[in-house]
Parts: sequence; structure tokens; C-alpha cells
Amino acid sequence: MLQSLRQPQTGLIIAALSVLVITGGLAARRSVPQREATAASAAMAAPAPRSAAEQRMAEAEAETRNHPEDLEAYHRLALAQMQAQRETGDPALYGRAEQSLLEAKRRAPNDYRTRRLLAWVLAGQHRFDEALALARACARENPNDFWNYGVIGDALTETGDYPGAAAAVQKMVDLRPNSLSYTRVAHQRRLRGDLAGALEIYSMALDATSPADRESIAWQRTQRGEIRFLKGDLDGADAEYAVAVQQVPDYHLALAGQARVLAARGRLSAAAATYGRALKRVQRPDWMAELGDVYLAMGQPEQAEAQYRATEVYLNSRRDDPTADATHQLAQFLADRGREPARALALAREEAADAQDIRAFDTLSWAMYHAGRYAEAWKASEKALRLGTSDPKLLYHAGMVASRLPGRKHEAAALLRRALALNPNWDVLDAPAARRALERMDSGGRVRLAGTPIATGSRSD
Repeated sequence: MLQSLRQPQTGLIIAALSVLVITGGLAARRSVPQREATAASAAMAAPAPRSAAEQRMAEAEAETRNHPEDLEAYHRLALAQMQAQRETGDPALYGRAEQSLLEAKRRAPNDYRTRRLLAWVLAGQHRFDEALALARACARENPNDFWNYGVIGDALTETGDYPGAAAAVQKMVDLRPNSLSYTRVAHQRRLRGDLAGALEIYSMALDATSPADRESIAWQRTQRGEIRFLKGDLDGADAEYAVAVQQVPDYHLALAGQARVLAARGRLSAAAATYGRALKRVQRPDWMAELGDVYLAMGQPEQAEAQYRATEVYLNSRRDDPTADATHQLAQFLADRGREPARALALAREEAADAQDIRAFDTLSWAMYHAGRYAEAWKASEKALRLGTSDPKLLYHAGMVASRLPGRKHEAAALLRRALALNPNWDVLDAPAARRALERMDSGGRVRLAGTPIATGSRSD
């Protein structure tokens, strides 16, 4: 829910690619206390106590039954449902939150608070056009409400309008410098390659977060861990994730981060086990596929292929669910692993036509690479790198694409070296592939596609 937080002194937030100044934070994340572990009584198993989000849902549901005309009850119910979604990863809760707000809207079609919350829920469902239209209408109605600019910034970021997103976040921070705006700014700085600046702003967000808001602290620590991992600071990343799981035991996002750190350190069996723990909490296809990569790096291709097939089945089953982002994730999964190049390219084209964000263009570039369309792939890579994002994966893809083009060998080598300089072990399969590519280039050879047939689920370089 929207919280009243103390407002730390604001400062310079973004200055990248242009003279852009922002002072505020990241995507709206709210407190989601974790379900406590329960003990069984000697006589019978005691029921598991409700989490804070579940308790709020139950209370709000009772309020809507007892006072069906009370709009605030529907608002509290939607907020609790969104909190529970973040806690459990259950996508059905997005729809339930939407229905709660539609019930309020049916009773009072023009209620402002209902509409501003509905825009946020629509953004969570990846219905960005609808969310943007509604949030902009609310901003016109109440231009001093910081909340609306957060939704606008989120929607514009996800659809690739980065100047518009930065302007919206700037407006949000100017109106209300708090943890919600600080975290959004940190994300904008991360996108623009300012990883140190992003860490600084996340520190401001942590300072602005109540110590009782344990899930928000865990989420912010996890974001800091991701940034430290991108920088190759494995010890720092591990420390951030450790704090996150102290705040929220078995916090699924931190567990996945810990698994990546273990894999980067070569502790592959431990990484596989930790991915398994995260997946028991939340079934996420990117983690399912990363577990397959770990199996492949361990020399277990059959287990890897089983994991890849499970990932593909899962994503195919979610294609009609707008909250699942399945088209992009399926295109990315296939392209990253060189599977079904024609289908990967078709899906990547579909996604890039709908969203102009850097991840869509990175996936399109890599799908084109595997389809042998190198000149087109380079154009997509340039769009993927247009913000100066410091991400080894993006740099690796661009370097491999450049290596296939006449006259770009030195540029290709520079991109691959930048990727490895950030984090020499960012991925159990791609980082070694980058090193092999550089070795071939340094020996005078041209980078070639090599490796086992893509049907096996292995990556090629």
C-alpha cells in the first residue's frame, strides 16, 4: 500500500547520456511479510498462521461483505491482494485485485482513488497501454499526486520510451522523495549504466524504508545484490542476498541471486540445489532455464534438456496470459539457447513490434544472430545498447554479432572484453563462450558457430 515515509534530502540522481537530473527511486514495491514457519501440536497439526498480506485480505474481504458500499474496503482488499501476489508469485492475484477495484468502480465510476490504484494493477498485468492512459488521466485530474507518475514511468520504461520515463520519474521525485521514487530512480540509473549511482540511490531508499517493512528491505537488498553481481563483486552480492534472507527467510528473489553467485564461483551442485529452493517458492521460467544451464555446465545434458523442455512447456501454456510476459520470455529462452531459431525469431519480432525496450531488442538481436541475419542483428544490438547499459549479457551478444560482420573484429573484441571485465563469470555458459571467442580472435581466427547441435539444448558460440 502507499506509505507515508520520511523524506530524506534529495540530490543529483541521473546524469547519463544527457544532462538529466532525477532524485527518487524505483518501481513500486510494497511490504509483504513472509509466512512464518509453523509447528505441529502434540495432538494435531496446527494450521499455518496467515501472513500479513493474507490477514489483510481476509479482513478486507470481511469488510466488503459487511459494508458492500464502502469503497475503501475494496481498495484495501486490492492492495492486500497485490501484496500477496508479490509474496507468492501467484499471477491469479493480479486478476483478483483488478476485480476488487472494478467492484469499487461499479459503485462509484469516477472515484479517483479507485482509478489510480487500477492503473497500478494494470501495469502489473503488463497491460501498459491501458495503465498509461488511465494514469495520465489521473495525473491530469490531480497533477500533484506523485503516485501517478510512478505508474507512468513504469509503463514508459517497459515500452521503451526512456526519455518519457525519466521525465515521469523526475516529476515523481520532485513531488515525493521517498523509497518508492528512489527505487525507480535507481532503476533508471542502472539502465543507463551508472551502477555505482544506482547503488547509492538504493541506499537512500533503504534509509527511507521503515525497519518494520521487511519485505521491502529484502527486495531492495536483492536489487543491490543484482547490481553488485553485474559489477563482478560476488562477495558484495552474496552479502546483500544474505541480508535479504535474514529479513525474509527463504526469500525467493534472494535465493535465485545466491544461486547465480554459487554458479559464478563454480559451486554448481550448490547452485542447482539453491535454484531448486527458489523454484519451490515461485515457479519462474527464467530460473527453470538457468537451472538447466547449470546442469549443462555440470556435464548432465539429459537433466538440462529435461529442464529446458519443462521451461518451454510452461511458457507455451502461458502465452494467453498477459501477466506472464510469456512471448518475450519464450523468445528469450529459445534465442539464448539456440533452440528453434525460426520460431525464436518470429517471437522476438512480435515482441519488438509491441515493445521498443532494450531487452526486446537484445532478444531480437540474438535471435537474428542464430538465424544468420547478422546485419539486421547488429542494428538491433545498437538499439539494445542505446542507453549505455552495463550488462555483460547485452555486451556479449553485441560482441558476437559484431564478430560476424566485415570490418568489426576490433569492435567485437572490445565488446567481449567489456562483458568479461564487468563480471568474468556472469553466466555459466556464455562467459566461457566469450572467452573462447576472444581466444579465436586473438589467434587470428574468425568467430565461428561451434558446439553440439542446438537441438540438444546446449548453447552455441
